[in-house]
Amino acid sequence: IPAFMNLMVALVPFLLITAVFTQMAVHELPLPPPSSDSAPDTAPPKILAVVVRSSGFSISDGGDAVGVLPRRKDGHDLKGLSAVLAKLKKSNPAREEITLLMEPAAPYDLLIQVMDAASVNPADGQPMFPKIGIGDAPPAGNKS
Repeated sequence: IPAFMNLMVALVPFLLITAVFTQMAVHELPLPPPSSDSAPDTAPPKILAVVVRSSGFSISDGGDAVGVLPRRKDGHDLKGLSAVLAKLKKSNPAREEITLLMEPAAPYDLLIQVMDAASVNPADGQPMFPKIGIGDAPPAGNKS
């Protein structure tokens, strides 16, 4: 027993020191502010939204359609999405918020890829829309 205890005393610290622990990136998602009972005097700000469907992306700015990127044979057009969002950021540099509306069957990996495409401009590495909100996509027949 003493030999086994000596082995454990030496082996456990060695294994703890050399163990590689998984590091995960965490995205902070802002929650909407609590609603107040008084009616706001100003119109709500326009919301930039990307609807992610199995058929592709549709981008809208305050209800106005900006663009539709159909799904290609090799998958969703993330580079095209980044290019459209970079143009929108260039036209309004102060805007930092974007909402991603996902179909319930969309894979989680696609959500992360779209978040990455929306948060950083791949051309110059500058942040585009770091404040990301996530929601469910409206039904396919609904235009809102």
